[in-house]
Amino acid sequence: DCIDDGTCTDEKTIYGYLYNGFVVFDDTGNVRENGVCPDGWRVPSRDDWDALDTYIAGFDWYGTNSLDQINALRECGGNYGNPYNRSTSQSYPTIECDGDGEGQGGTDYTSELWIRYSSSNQYRNTNESGFTAVPSGNRSSNGSFCCDGSHTYYHTTDTYGSYSMYYVRFDYNDSSITTGSYNNEYGLAIRCMRDVE
Repeated sequence: DCIDDGTCTDEKTIYGYLYNGFVVFDDTGNVRENGVCPDGWRVPSRDDWDALDTYIAGFDWYGTNSLDQINALRECGGNYGNPYNRSTSQSYPTIECDGDGEGQGGTDYTSELWIRYSSSNQYRNTNESGFTAVPSGNRSSNGSFCCDGSHTYYHTTDTYGSYSMYYVRFDYNDSSITTGSYNNEYGLAIRCMRDVE
């Protein structure tokens, strides 16, 4: 958790930036034409995220865990050197996703970034989809940081009332992408997308 004052090199490299809603929306609540995404790319809508969720659900991912669908979207096996000192009840093994040698995870696959309790199998991230969601958390309207290591919040282009926005969330223990809303002062991650013909 840091403010970009030149001391956040590791956090920026791993998690990227968190953006408030004013980067996505203008003063009238319309989506900015020339926003944060590069030319030809855009911030996804809730419908776009629903389409991803539906697409991912259509595959037979490795394992029988009910969380396999979202595990296929979450980062796994990156060698980040355990940059954050979490409690001792959590472990951060440096094991690749291809833990069983069969190309689809294994009993030891996990992530150094997503909080993991060693007794649980729900944190067996595989990233089989290649999406590589990292748990960047959020920044509240009062400037405090929350939930890095356990949640990812992504902006959508859908407004909720006159001063709020919808987000999608990847929680460390949810089985699918969930939605909610925050006011535009909250800082969330942005995953840009482009339409392919």
